Order: sequence, then structure tokens, then C-alpha cells
Amino acid sequence: MGATIVSEAGAAGGGASYRLNLHGVPLNVTGFVDGQKLEQHYGLEHIAIDTDDLPGTIGKLKEGGARILEERNLRDGRKVCFFEGPEGVRLEVLEMRR
Repeated sequence: MGATIVSEAGAAGGGASYRLNLHGVPLNVTGFVDGQKLEQHYGLEHIAIDTDDLPGTIGKLKEGGARILEERNLRDGRKVCFFEGPEGVRLEVLEMRR
């Protein structure tokens, strides 16, 4: 589809994790994540959206009535928050450090 690999890292559980650039759209592709309580699925499981203000983003989601599914810390110290989007679609905001 024309994506380029921006970075590659080891993922939780021993698999690989890739950060891709798909024609200007950053994508994260990972396998199952050990320690995540929320059920995981093969295929397109959810969309992760980068933010440099995770607490502010979560606050806005809560103010807007979003249902928070799980908040957790990654092994590298960053934080993520899963929430339910329209029609039950699972979404994630991912703390990015620039």
C-alpha cells in the first residue's frame, strides 16, 4: 500500500512492533500486548491516535461522555487510554514524546 517503515521495535510478548508512514498518516502495527486486560483481536483491532497532552485529551473525552475502557502504562513509561468511539469502535490515544 506504499507505507514506509519509520521504526521497528520489539513488542511485548516477543513479537515486532512497527511504526509506519502511509502517505503522511502515521500508523502503529503491533501483535498482541502482554498485560493488557482489554480483550485483543487479530486483524484491525483499533486505531491509535497520538497526543502530546494525554491528561488533557482524556479530560476532553470524559467531558464529552466517552466511555473509558482502560488506561495503562507502557513499558517505556508512556501512557495509553482506550475508549469507546461511535458504534462501539475501539479507539486509543497514545502519549507521544517529541
